[in-house]
Amino acid sequence: MKTKILLFSVILAVSFACSPTQRVTSSYLNKEALPKSPYKKIFVAALTKDMEAKKNIELKFADLIGGNGGSSVLSFELFAPNYETFANAGKEEIMKKIKDAGCDGIITIALLDVLEKQRYEPGMVYSSALPFGFYGSFYGYYSFRYPSVYEPGYYTTDKTFLIETNIYDVANESLLWTVQSKASNPSGFDSWFKGYVKLLFKQMEEDGLVRK
Repeated sequence: MKTKILLFSVILAVSFACSPTQRVTSSYLNKEALPKSPYKKIFVAALTKDMEAKKNIELKFADLIGGNGGSSVLSFELFAPNYETFANAGKEEIMKKIKDAGCDGIITIALLDVLEKQRYEPGMVYSSALPFGFYGSFYGYYSFRYPSVYEPGYYTTDKTFLIETNIYDVANESLLWTVQSKASNPSGFDSWFKGYVKLLFKQMEEDGLVRK
């Protein structure tokens, strides 16, 4: 049977492999707020003061939604040219603009925290014994042992990003679904986003937002 997503069909077609460096830490589904049909137009808001990251995330979600027959309204466009208008606006003003834009669903993505932990990476160590011939001359021994003896260890910093995605219903303004996750040392924006979308879809299945 054909799989149908209750909220929007955007994530269904994604075939990216889920990154092992990302995992869900918690999620909540408000079953009483489940919509009777998929949302047709989604208001997308990445909650960050980094405008470049904000635009990248919102545009990526817009591409996914549009590629699957849906439509979206992006916060950085709806509240342009001064995004502070959105950040400082009251509830009535924000919801009026979202409703006037024809949106029936809202998705927010927020970076809650960045945890940093320093760890030590030791230098390379050889445990095998040298053949006797290498000990016979200074240079034979020196050229073999120097890389391991003098290659120092180093400190590196692991970064863990705590991310939260929420979905709201515009009509009653209630929270429908929330999921929190961790991403450890992502190699770049594209790899993180692809893994994150796959992670969201998997959690939707587990929480009952997807039916067959």
